[in-house]
Amino acid sequence: TYPIPANWSPPSALRGIASATVLEPGGRGVTAYRTFMIHPYSAYIGLRKLQEGYETPHQPTGLECVVVNPRGETVTGHDIEVFFYRVVWQSVLRRDDYTGQYKYCSEQHEELVDRFNLVSSDHPLPIKVKPDDYGKFKVYARDNQSGAAASVEFYASGWGYAPWAMENPGR
Repeated sequence: TYPIPANWSPPSALRGIASATVLEPGGRGVTAYRTFMIHPYSAYIGLRKLQEGYETPHQPTGLECVVVNPRGETVTGHDIEVFFYRVVWQSVLRRDDYTGQYKYCSEQHEELVDRFNLVSSDHPLPIKVKPDDYGKFKVYARDNQSGAAASVEFYASGWGYAPWAMENPGR
């Protein structure tokens, strides 16, 4: 066994790979690999949107949240913090210290729109959030008992003005 460092906070379960190579007397090597799951959390959060595609501003968006143990069985009684963010992009002019040239850099920031708590049960919990405008939004849920977290991002779009996504500004 290998102890998991206490300061680890990976986003989810991890997949480990172990390999071993044995050399024959003639020098030929034979290698075998095994994969295994590493569970840094006692429970995991699952989030999903109820429908695919873009959402409509000022209309409720439905999601579901569930907490499961490493065997996939639902876990009840866990306190879940849910954060609803609006994702905004800001373009700033920065000087490159190496070349001395100025260039625009786009940075993503999250503005908190709403925050609430849920308690896990043996069935998926409904979540309703309402995008207040066009753009990108994020729902982030954290299990306070296990420390695990999950997030879902979506766009609200429709008729009218919608800003250009700045994830790949060079396109």
